[in-house]
Amino acid sequence: MDRSWKDGRCPDCGKVPEDGKDGLRCECKDKRWCHVAGVEGTADEAAFLKANNFHFTGDIRGDKYYMGSFNRLLWLYPDGTWSANPRPKKGMTFEEYVKATTWEEFV
Repeated sequence: MDRSWKDGRCPDCGKVPEDGKDGLRCECKDKRWCHVAGVEGTADEAAFLKANNFHFTGDIRGDKYYMGSFNRLLWLYPDGTWSANPRPKKGMTFEEYVKATTWEEFV
């Protein structure tokens, strides 16, 4: 699987955009962000995630993600990237994160 980590940080200010009264904003004065919803993985990804006890679900806003052990949330995006909460260790691959069975393995 060729998913790459999506940091979610602004390339200019380095901050993760946060919800505010006027939408998603980072530290940049004139920059606005839009929310990108997660998607269901390919058949291979979905099988891999299911085999590692992740379950596909979504929320009322239309976002889609996978839930796993240790209350992990994992998003797959249409552009081939992924993100997760809690964040994985620096340099950890998608496969390593999904296969982790102890808290110490992924944070």
